[in-house]
Amino acid sequence: MKKTTLYLAILLAPLFTMAQEVINIIHLDNSLNTIGNESAPMLLDPHTLYYSYLPHSDTAGRKLELDAALMQIMQATVDDNGVASQSQPVKDKLNSNKEHSGNTAYDSRNGLLYFTRCETSTEGRTPCAIYTARRRGDRWREIKKMNSSINLEGYTATQPSIAYLDDGSTLVYFSSNRPGGLGGMDLWYTIVRDGKASEPINLGQPINSGYDEITPFYDNNRQVLYFSSDRAGGRGGFDIYASNGSRNTYCKPVAMPAPINSTHNDIFYTISDSNATRGYFSSNREGSLYASTQNCCNDLYLWRIETIKEEPEPAEPDDKPAIADNPPATPPTTPPSTHDQPVAVPVEPSPHNPITLYFHNDEPDPGSIATTTKTRYDQLSSHYIAMLPIYKEAWAKHYNGTVLKEAEEDLDHFFKQEVKGNNDRLEKFMWMVAEQLWNGRNVTITVKGYASPLHNSEYNAYLSQRRINSFLNYLRYWNQGNLRRCIADGTLRIIQVPYGSSTANKNVSANQNDQVHSVYSVEAARERRIEIIDYATE
Repeated sequence: MKKTTLYLAILLAPLFTMAQEVINIIHLDNSLNTIGNESAPMLLDPHTLYYSYLPHSDTAGRKLELDAALMQIMQATVDDNGVASQSQPVKDKLNSNKEHSGNTAYDSRNGLLYFTRCETSTEGRTPCAIYTARRRGDRWREIKKMNSSINLEGYTATQPSIAYLDDGSTLVYFSSNRPGGLGGMDLWYTIVRDGKASEPINLGQPINSGYDEITPFYDNNRQVLYFSSDRAGGRGGFDIYASNGSRNTYCKPVAMPAPINSTHNDIFYTISDSNATRGYFSSNREGSLYASTQNCCNDLYLWRIETIKEEPEPAEPDDKPAIADNPPATPPTTPPSTHDQPVAVPVEPSPHNPITLYFHNDEPDPGSIATTTKTRYDQLSSHYIAMLPIYKEAWAKHYNGTVLKEAEEDLDHFFKQEVKGNNDRLEKFMWMVAEQLWNGRNVTITVKGYASPLHNSEYNAYLSQRRINSFLNYLRYWNQGNLRRCIADGTLRIIQVPYGSSTANKNVSANQNDQVHSVYSVEAARERRIEIIDYATE
């Protein structure tokens, strides 16, 4: 096994949080890696690794006793350090003698294995489809192809990954070149409830791009989506990206640091323990095995982090001011002054001039009757702003001429001046709040929540409460969690007033069959909001 070590002062949040840690990249030995292709590592349990193996044409038939070079699902034994060895093909008819099989993802809650089968083709096209198998004891049974809404005829659906929703249903991310994407392979998701999969939804921006997005993996513990893309700005080939969020609402993806990413293809990143201290990925980086062409083929790699024991800090000078046992969180830098430059509207909110934060229809957590959410307002807003072209397209499908032009102008103004403008006010307001807290004052903020009249009043009350809750999540994570202690100890207090749709404009459409006006109009959009209406210190 080959090992690469890198010392990082600060590693990519939220996966890594401590200073001075070691990332070991371990090239698994030739009991797994060959001159063929090894990819899609997935830990089924602490000591069982599944992965995909495509033999080199020169060796086809030796390891799998097959006549053709078909990708197969392999099983390996994992020791307590995460090192895998002693591989063999998985049994129970998961592997096919006619099609490529691979790319597993395990839904441990429901005992379901999701995997891919791909047609063989001499023309370079290998359309893939997603299958499931149910675990019965130590055997796989009931192998089924998912329905045609997932496996669209003539297109590829592959590389499933599992996430869980609060209502007990399963969300399956996958990669596909089906119509409706942004270009190439995109990431999509379907929700599986009671064994039935919903119509797939494209993740959209900022996850997808005009390039290829592949090999999704969702970390349910930390709510981070990892995937690979060959988009511009990477180190070369496919790079691994991370984005915090859930369902279809994500922050701007950030490329993982070296040595996770290299100048070659780095794909199928996974996390294999609850503490996020190790996992696997696949790469054709330097050192990967090959027959005749270097960097031709992917191998399996283990990543593992270890904390470096730091030397004790030198003693502080005697004349240094004493520090309280439990000081308020200290800002990493001096906050920007709200007086450095004029602003169009006052930063401090009031009932006559609230800071208004807007949401897309039924967000967050569409269809939920919960009053809380794990999603943050900033995640929702980032996704919402990126939907401006979708809002315009909805109008363009039904209108043209002067009506369409005026609608597009109204939408441009709303997203730029009201949505983005209030987000800018919010950031300045947050620094003002933080300054008061750091000066030892208590702060109380009053937040009201609203909804459009599209759903019934009871549902809208829950929805407006979730919208307020997304703002609370935003507060907890703002500026790297600087204010979390203040929320916990009550020095930052939030008064919540969920109105639902009880105050909604009666002229706003509630017609489910006319979503141009009930969802995509500026009038409806203005009803889907929360308002920071009051701010007090003591």
